Amino acid sequence: MTPVSTAVVASFAGRQPAGVIALAAPAALMVPGISYCPEEATPEMLAALEEERDRMTQRIQFLARNRDAIASYLDVARTTGLPGRGGIS
Repeated sequence: MTPVSTAVVASFAGRQPAGVIALAAPAALMVPGISYCPEEATPEMLAALEEERDRMTQRIQFLARNRDAIASYLDVARTTGLPGRGGIS
């Protein structure tokens, strides 16, 4: 296992796409070229990962709201359609 420094964690936190972080196993976290074990976690690393998790949660909520808005629009458009034309199939 590659040793983890807080500089490495800080270098990816908030600047790389979320896809850089992948769960390799329930107790391990993989970043390309680095494997993190819970025993190696530092307070700085935990804070960086919590921030990344929170950003991902906000993005997921944003995307879900947009998906729901588009679905609602499509439902209404298909039901009412254009004025004078009835529904759209």
